Amino acid sequence: MRQAYNIAISDDAKQALMSLYEYYVDVASYIVAEANITAIQEAIGSLEYFPERCPMADFSPNIRKMVVPKLPFLVYYTIIEDTVHILEVLDGRRDLAFLKQKLGS
Repeated sequence: MRQAYNIAISDDAKQALMSLYEYYVDVASYIVAEANITAIQEAIGSLEYFPERCPMADFSPNIRKMVVPKLPFLVYYTIIEDTVHILEVLDGRRDLAFLKQKLGS
């Protein structure tokens, strides 16, 4: 069995997680915010094994997209050697046109 991949989270992805947390604290509660961030972190952590299981993003042949189970969040990442690089975390209900420009080039 292959060794676990390392996980590296970009500054953009860290900022996105913080923004999501703050949003859910404002519109719901700390409990909801914590639950959502924990679910996202667990999903990201699961990429240590078989990160190739998620499909490629439709705008780039090098970027993969993971849907966080039971939540509307998407995690975009790339795999370079033994590291999964988390590029962005987004609410999948948003218009993702800006993301195609940002990551697709």
